[in-house]
Amino acid sequence: MYKNVIFFDVDGTIVKNTFISPKTIKMFEDLQKKEYLLVLNTGRSYISVKSLAEQLKINHILCSSGGCLYINNHIVYQDYIPYHQLKKIVNYFDCCGLIYSLECQDCIYIQKNTKDKHIKRIQYLNQGRLDEEILIKKFNENYKELESLEFIKVNKIHWFEDKIMYQNKAPLNYQQICQKFGRSYQIVPRNIERKRS
Repeated sequence: MYKNVIFFDVDGTIVKNTFISPKTIKMFEDLQKKEYLLVLNTGRSYISVKSLAEQLKINHILCSSGGCLYINNHIVYQDYIPYHQLKKIVNYFDCCGLIYSLECQDCIYIQKNTKDKHIKRIQYLNQGRLDEEILIKKFNENYKELESLEFIKVNKIHWFEDKIMYQNKAPLNYQQICQKFGRSYQIVPRNIERKRS
């Protein structure tokens, strides 16, 4: 029996600049010894926090901005964008030339021929903190080029406005995407997901 449940945000809370401090790891160990139920609560997809959860020995994750829930490392709830809606958004982004990724629980799909741009962005954000070889290895483990929209369960679409990914600037911005899809989808800067009531 657990004393209580504690939810932890990931980015900017327990993880700073892609790293977790030894003090934070120790705190998690101490809380687990005191029989607290610890849950990661993040906007990220499962695949992008799986190694962190393993490192912290956490088996419960609320991820994809509430679109997916894992209890004891088993998925018990998943909300995803239906195929016809996904196709509409992706076609619009493709026609406009916007770079995006499709976040699923097993991997993150990227458009064909954009791998170098994604790696360049991650290298820039990493700022040399993680060895280049390890960075590319992790990318290859978690990301796949998109072949087809059929049969994939997308929890969230992440679009990129980072100048480093374009020759000039992104062809669409947050306001334009809100104008196009804001009535039907929950939109936060750089993400589209299904509205949940």
